[in-house]
Amino acid sequence: ALLTGAPVLGATFYCDPKAGSPQGDGSAAKPWRTVEEVLAAKLVRLADAQGKVANPDAPVKPGDTLLLRSGWQGVIRIAAGFNAQAVAVAAEEGHAPQVGWIEVGEGCNWTFRGLTVSTSLAPTPPDRPPKNLVTLGERGGEASSNLVVESCFLFSEADTSRWSAKDWIEKPVSGILLGRHGRGHIARNNYVLNTRFGINLCAAECVAEGNVVENFSSDGIRVTRSGQTVRQNVIKNIFVSAADGDDNHDDGIQAFPFNNMKEPVCDVTI
Repeated sequence: ALLTGAPVLGATFYCDPKAGSPQGDGSAAKPWRTVEEVLAAKLVRLADAQGKVANPDAPVKPGDTLLLRSGWQGVIRIAAGFNAQAVAVAAEEGHAPQVGWIEVGEGCNWTFRGLTVSTSLAPTPPDRPPKNLVTLGERGGEASSNLVVESCFLFSEADTSRWSAKDWIEKPVSGILLGRHGRGHIARNNYVLNTRFGINLCAAECVAEGNVVENFSSDGIRVTRSGQTVRQNVIKNIFVSAADGDDNHDDGIQAFPFNNMKEPVCDVTI
């Protein structure tokens, strides 16, 4: 009787850019190749906000984990995906998977953990690099929730020692955008290096905790909606100012009302 109430553990699947194959079954012995190919092949079940599933036969379901092994994994782009249980896309222990960027337009219960994220790592430069290395909940309606990025390493470029002031204004992309729609998105224990903006909190009740934002040229963290929490972060090393031709008002942490100043910001904890 006690066991009947125990949670059911989800399945685990694998992606290995070196030893995997698109014809694999996702097992540890026969992994798929990259997470980008897995998403393109619709091997992850995706439902809309009303619960309608676009690909019900997909092997990766809510509650499952997709472990990524070392190497280039492509980009993670999910237009919409609402999960009843969390789906984790994470580095396998001892591995360092690389992705160009992460974007979930709308959805709930996604966790991205332990990934190295940078467009500079791509085998060929993208035609249209993103404005942010991680974007969660920037599109769609207000049903998005519990979109989490944690323990990831994000950077525009690893070495900026030769960047001029002009480079710091024009070259870096921004780090994490907890987007405007939904609520409760989380950026936790990430290292955000060499970016324009570090972390933008744009939906209500978002949390940024335990992050390091190092080397940036605009704002370290932006707080813009009610109920947000920013705690135990390290923010350091601002580059360029108005004297260098940058008209952004630079701050370590800046709080201001979102939505063209029409919505007050209340109950914020820093």
